[in-house]
Amino acid sequence: MVLARSLRLRRRRVIVHNDSRFVTPQTNATNWKLHTAARLALSVYAFVAGLYAIVRNDDRLSETARRAGIAIFLAVTAASAVLVYSAFTNDFSVAYIRATLEPRSARPVQFAALWSGQEGSLLFWCWLLAAYGLVLRMRHKVDTRLVAHASVVISAVQIFFLILVNFAAHPFAMTTGTIRRTATD
Repeated sequence: MVLARSLRLRRRRVIVHNDSRFVTPQTNATNWKLHTAARLALSVYAFVAGLYAIVRNDDRLSETARRAGIAIFLAVTAASAVLVYSAFTNDFSVAYIRATLEPRSARPVQFAALWSGQEGSLLFWCWLLAAYGLVLRMRHKVDTRLVAHASVVISAVQIFFLILVNFAAHPFAMTTGTIRRTATD
């Protein structure tokens, strides 16, 4: 049987499960930090492999760099979706959501939380850049040489934004301690 502490009248606590099948918030934050590092590693690989493929004129390596760019889009889309989901569910254990939203915000405001603060805005720009890269990489047969050069440039800019998201403004930082509710809740 799963034992859990739930909401109290004046405090909102993070639910603690005493069963190893459930993920605690700390391990969830650790997983998203690893996920962010994996996005950065994919972007570095897409840049280095793409640059090397251009210099050596290697089609197989160019294809792996292209697929890494597609994987970057999927990973950044997943991260953006999780941040929007956290906003929709009023998950104030995420520090970014706590700083940008009020408890009873309307749905459009909750959706706009993705780009309303620095951390979310950087993640949103990463997503836009990855979406542009996806469109470019899906049309790779139009002009392979031009697409290879453009993919390297997009990967370089993506590395810059992912470094900012990883080290300067992490959108999945967790709130520590208890979260007090206001009298109007």
